[in-house]
Amino acid sequence: MKNLLTTLVFAFYTMVSYGQNALVPDFKNQPMYLSDGKLNKLEKQTVENKAKAKALGLGGASSFILLLGENSPVVLSSTPTFYIKVAEDVDPETVLFLRKVSKANRNGREVEMMRVSAFAAYGAKGKSVKKEDAALGFTKVSDGVYSFTPIQPLESGEYAFLNPNSTEQSLVFAFGVR
Repeated sequence: MKNLLTTLVFAFYTMVSYGQNALVPDFKNQPMYLSDGKLNKLEKQTVENKAKAKALGLGGASSFILLLGENSPVVLSSTPTFYIKVAEDVDPETVLFLRKVSKANRNGREVEMMRVSAFAAYGAKGKSVKKEDAALGFTKVSDGVYSFTPIQPLESGEYAFLNPNSTEQSLVFAFGVR
């Protein structure tokens, strides 16, 4: 009887252990999207910060990053679910933000980072584009692993996850919503 009980407990433990399919991204600070119960990679590009001036600077200036290609090969619904793995003592909201691409054409996709007035030298301020970021709702799955979704459904277009702590070159994770 004791052997039967031990065998049943072991079999139950084995079924429960193997039956749990933990959704954990492959790498830290790299978001992945959930589709059909599996985590999938987003389009990943290394980009550089660029700048352009309007009307020789009289119309103001802006800085942006340029993604190659007019559209992302990754297409998601307007309410996707993402997962991210971070260090256990890190708030995931400080690791990335989601911004809509401001301009997409055959030359690539521009993600605007900042706008500055032509009169910035005379006290005019730069215009923040932070308010254009999509708000995200995070849920802790396990230590250092979070699932998150946009709080509002995303509009049709191209999007990119960016790291707010990046410097000259940035690793960007992109997708489209159609």
